[in-house]
Amino acid sequence: MKKYTWDEVQSTIENRVNSSVIFFVCFTKSNDIDSLTMLNTYEEVEEQFKHNSNVKFMNVDIEKTNIYKDINDSYKIWQSPKFIVIYNNKVKRSGSGIYPKEIIIDFIEENLE
Repeated sequence: MKKYTWDEVQSTIENRVNSSVIFFVCFTKSNDIDSLTMLNTYEEVEEQFKHNSNVKFMNVDIEKTNIYKDINDSYKIWQSPKFIVIYNNKVKRSGSGIYPKEIIIDFIEENLE
């Protein structure tokens, strides 16, 4: 899964051209066992949607971006692993910790038209 800076993620999500795109943004730490475990799961989920251009997957390293230090951040990224599903610039689902891929897939599919 491709890594992005938090600024890149925000500008991509906020771009009106992407209003019909469902974004799956995951937040991980490089030396964290739970993050590494979930990154494998996130990549399996990404594989399920590889032929759907309306779903975009983005990974952010929370230590490199220091997003977890911003207590005023509207996305509340204070721990990892965490994911958010964003559609039309609105958070539709989010989750922290360990999640089965089937639930994550359901969270994405419920926003597909």
